[in-house]
Amino acid sequence: MKLLLPMLVLVATPQFCLAENEVSKGAKDAGVLTCHNIAKSMADFVLKGAPHSSHNIWSTDAPNKRMYESFTIKSYSDNNSQIVFTAAPNLVGTCDISSVETLVVSGSCLTIRDKVFKDWAYKGEAQGTAVLVNDGGGLYAYLTPQLSNSVCLVTKREVVFGS
Repeated sequence: MKLLLPMLVLVATPQFCLAENEVSKGAKDAGVLTCHNIAKSMADFVLKGAPHSSHNIWSTDAPNKRMYESFTIKSYSDNNSQIVFTAAPNLVGTCDISSVETLVVSGSCLTIRDKVFKDWAYKGEAQGTAVLVNDGGGLYAYLTPQLSNSVCLVTKREVVFGS
């Protein structure tokens, strides 16, 4: 019996470590194979192992040749965000993917920018919304004041074109 417990742990551990997020699991289950790997990579990056649930939509006629979209709710310790992942096969045989995450945060957008996005470059403003970009240039943030600037609508967006 003493030998059985360590063996069970060894057998169960790889399955736990390889667990898929709901976004990539949904793509795989739907037959969206071209975009599965990039969907898993982006969702793993955005979700960071947080609890989440997804509602996925895909073409039932040609799932591996058409767009796949996942509306995902990600849990934070004090709030939830909404994320839309969109993946589509492209003309070069790979996949393009984007994610847009939206979250309402208490406090002014200026305070949120100074605390959370202090290392991001300011790119300008659109209709009162601050536009920021990270050093790598592939991840954008949009900070929109709401309710007389008592809360901030934070939107993060990433677009990756397959090559």
